[in-house]
Formats: sequence, C-alpha cells, structure tokens
Amino acid sequence: MKYIKINENVALAKSILRKNNLSEKDEDYLKIREMVGTDYSYVGILTRLRYIDNVTDMDELKSIYDVLKNSKLDLGKLNKMSYEHILDIFYDQLTSTSNKDFELIYKDNSYSFFRVYTYQGILEIGSPAWCLKTKSNWDNYQAKFPEQWVAIDNRYLKNIVTPNNNYFTDTYRNNNKQWVRFGVSLNHNSNNTISWVAHNDNDGSVSGNVSSYTSFGVLQTIINLSAGQKKSYYQKFYQNEYIRDGVFKITDNYTWKRLGVGAPTNENDVSYIYFSKSYSNIPYILRLREDSFPFTRVLNDKPNTLTEVGEGGSGYNAIIDFTQSKRNVSYVGIRIKQGLITKEEVRKNPRFITEVGKWFVFLWSDSYYLAVDTELTGTYYIPTINQKGEEFWNDKQGNLPSFYFIDKVKMENAGIDINTSESNEILRRLREISKNEEDKEEKPGFIKRFLGFKWNI
Repeated sequence: MKYIKINENVALAKSILRKNNLSEKDEDYLKIREMVGTDYSYVGILTRLRYIDNVTDMDELKSIYDVLKNSKLDLGKLNKMSYEHILDIFYDQLTSTSNKDFELIYKDNSYSFFRVYTYQGILEIGSPAWCLKTKSNWDNYQAKFPEQWVAIDNRYLKNIVTPNNNYFTDTYRNNNKQWVRFGVSLNHNSNNTISWVAHNDNDGSVSGNVSSYTSFGVLQTIINLSAGQKKSYYQKFYQNEYIRDGVFKITDNYTWKRLGVGAPTNENDVSYIYFSKSYSNIPYILRLREDSFPFTRVLNDKPNTLTEVGEGGSGYNAIIDFTQSKRNVSYVGIRIKQGLITKEEVRKNPRFITEVGKWFVFLWSDSYYLAVDTELTGTYYIPTINQKGEEFWNDKQGNLPSFYFIDKVKMENAGIDINTSESNEILRRLREISKNEEDKEEKPGFIKRFLGFKWNI
C-alpha cells in the first residue's frame, strides 16, 4: 500500500510538470527531489505547492516539508489539503504551548512574542542570520543574558525561515523586511535595571531609540512581558497614566530620558504621548504649554506638516480639558468655541491689536504678533516640531493653522506660507499701526540733542 502511495505521489509530480510544459530536469523540481531524498511520499504535494499554488520560495517549501513529515497525516488526505490548510498546520505547531524549547507568551495585533528556553528552540524559531544559531554563541549569550526572546510579525508566522529549514542559501539575507523578526536578549540586574541586546531579522543591531519606532515598540513590549505584564507597549509604558490604547498622559519623569526628549521646564505644562498599535509609525507628543503655544513633537528629524487634532479624539479632548482654566492667547480660538469666553471679552484683552474677519491679532512678544482663528470648526490645527526643534506650520492639504505668528520687525508671516485676503489685510493694518506709532514719537529738538538728552524709543 505504501509503495502504491509513493508511486502515486511521483506520478502526480510528473503530471504537474507536463501540464506546465516543464521537464523533470527543471531546477526547482530537482531541488524538491534533493530536499526529500528517498522520502518520495511528499514529492507530489511539494510539486503541487510549487507549480500550482506558486510557492516560489524554496525555503518555505522546506519548512512546510519539515512540518508535514512530522504531522503523521494520512498522505491521501494531505494531497487534498489546500495551501492555506497546510499553513495552518505550520502555525499550530509553531504556537503550541507544549513545546519545551520555546513558548508563545503573548500575541497582539502585530507581533507574536516567544520566550526561547533552549538552543534547539532558537534553531526552530530564530533567524538564520543570528550568531545564536551556533551552540557556542548561544551558551555565551545565556551566560550574560539569561532571557532570550523572539518577536515575529504575525503575517509571517506560517512561513518563517529558521536555521532548521534554511537549506538552499549559503548565507541568509533579509535586507527588505528586517522587521519580520527581532531577537532580544535580557538580563535583570541587581540594581533593578535591565541590560539587553537586540537584532533584527538581518542581524542588524537594534539601538532601541524611539526613532526606530518598530523595534522600539517591540523592545518595550518585551520589557513589559519580562516584568510579568502581558501588555503591549501601547497599553503600558512605564508608570504613565493610561488614557486608551496608544495614548498616555506623561507622568513618569523617566519617560523623557527613554524618549531622548527634554522634559518641560514648566510644571504646569501637560504632555501626552501617542504610540502606533501597528508598530509602524513614529510616536509623537502633544504638548500643551502654560506660557507658550500648543504643538506636537515628532520623535525623529524628518519634516512634518502641522497636526490635525479632530473633534472627539483624545488629543482634542486633552486640549479642551487644558483650556478650562485661563491660558494665554494662543488658546483663545478653542476657548471661544467651548463657550468659555466671548469675542467681546477677548477684545478687552490688553494684548488685543486688531481683527480681520474671524482672525484676531494679539501682541505676543517684543518680536511677534499672533493671529488666531476665532471661528474654529471641528478640527484644531497646530504646528509640529521635529527632534531638531524645527517648526512646521504648513499643511500639505491646504489647511490653515488655527494660529500663526507675524514677525514685528520684518512685518511678514513667520514660518508659514499664507497668502489670503485676510492675511494680507492683517499685514496691511499692522504696517499702518506701526507707522502711526512711529509718527507719534516726538523727536528731540536741536537744543536737547546738543545738551545730550536721551531720546527714548
């Protein structure tokens, strides 16, 4: 009976080749024959996967073969299984909690996090690029970092390449999708700190800096798991106040050091941090300032446009909460929208200069005026500041900021390209006001200048 099944599988393989106008000397078919050796029972299904289901990655075929030959499935049923069903078998084995070599500790929407206990475990789940695939390096790491973790992108769980199934390349390379898998080695020190080293799937060293946002999130989640907290980094981030998944009010001072960002110098400032639940976006901080204007800070150096804070979202709600008490004039627009102050009351502000349509202009400092939109809709637009401290005020979609600065000396808009009838009228009025103020200045006569009297500007 077994002989008949073997012949059936070989015959199936040959028929598939004929239908695809291929000979038995086709390169991939020869690799399949080399892969199975004398185990001809799997020639048919692997040939079907390669030429009908179009599984072109031979490493994937090898990993499937390794799983199937250990699955003890009836070959007749196996030949009728779909590619998706076969991948489910692979996934079930990979995530089995009964595996003594590695264990699935936690899974969120993006990554599965495994604790690896043995050298055999790293061979089954680690990257072929890592030095841990050799026993001596595994032992060295274990001596310095007793906890070994592997995080795998959920989309690749069913066909991940490991040292145990990487047979067809001399050196494993993954230059394009290095985030597919991360390896993290941890040690809990006696002084209540953690030492760690981490690598991506291509064996690139992972810095843990927040600008490398995917690996940053993976590392922080593993730190949570190592501490017994089965929560993703967007659910627990040190001792900060949890608002909802991906949003924290920053209340833990260590957070600023971990993010590589200077902490606010004013204790009345309030800051929120936003994390990506998909691990695929840079974190950013919404900073609401007592003595300055609100802004978002992105934690990299790439240029960004101003931030849209939509009505009903956590950022908008945070701003509403912050503006309940009296704040500086940069918050006037949103205070009017919330009914906390009227336009008539705003006009009595000693810093109020003029108004053009919905725009109110205030004296901000010796160097700048501030123009504020006093008729906000459901969205609040605020500037973005990158890691270098550069400000971005223009929106690529053409939205105007909810406030912007005007240079008093140059008498032009500062840091923003805006050319509307309202903005031009504001500049015209400010130039006129400035000229009138200059004309009112009484210049000293000849006698006073001769006697050395000072002219106070």
